[in-house]
Amino acid sequence: MMQRLSLLSILLSVAALSHVNAETVQLASCPQEPDVIGKFYNNGETCVRDRVALSRDIQTVNCPDDFKFQAGWCRKRLHRKVKPKCPKDWQMFLGTKGECHSPCPTNYSKSYGQCTLRRASLSPKFMTCPALDADGNEQHRYGAYCCSQELGHCPRPECKVGSGVPGKFYYEDGKCIRQAESIPRVTMPKLAPRLDSSSKTHGPAVCPAGKIPFRNVCQEACPPGFNTLKGKCELRSCIFDTKKDLVLQCPEGSYSIPQAIL
Repeated sequence: MMQRLSLLSILLSVAALSHVNAETVQLASCPQEPDVIGKFYNNGETCVRDRVALSRDIQTVNCPDDFKFQAGWCRKRLHRKVKPKCPKDWQMFLGTKGECHSPCPTNYSKSYGQCTLRRASLSPKFMTCPALDADGNEQHRYGAYCCSQELGHCPRPECKVGSGVPGKFYYEDGKCIRQAESIPRVTMPKLAPRLDSSSKTHGPAVCPAGKIPFRNVCQEACPPGFNTLKGKCELRSCIFDTKKDLVLQCPEGSYSIPQAIL
């Protein structure tokens, strides 16, 4: 009887914990197009893309006027046989019918009448979380979830890597990990050039005050360590071993690691 009660208590505790997590923890976001092909979603463990099958448009192969398709060729009595044709990038299936099948999207495999994008998965390291939740609490990714130290449901402590290192690192299994981060930036066209009174010519197009030129637009400068892209700032993921690494090597640069990691 004691063993049964203990097992029941354990099951009730697990159920209660699951209920709490469902209320306080949100799923991390998976990468979306155009960064990936197809739609990935978080299934609680990994980013998953389900198998997608698309029907192809089918039309009869093209033969010259008065020629008929027969046994893989365009034929006309008392004339030489001619190879059938399909529109550009369409796939030809001869057989008994003679068909042209429409092109498939990039990375889709081609088969008779169908374009197929296979099922695929991405590890949680490709997932991201907003820097703040809806209530303004700082959060980061833990596995497939977003958690917050302020709410008390983050099992990982933050690593102390020094003030000069961009982003935040969190400790997990002997390593300090910084998740990838993307900050949107509003873009605007450069200001039209003004007429130079001395030379009577138009000067170069410029950006408004507080904005920097990037390619053919203007946008707000990115924080230190972030890579400037059109319409966003990106901080790439970084990881180091707390026992082996003496220097922190990140995509944007190298940093010395303090002795007190946690």
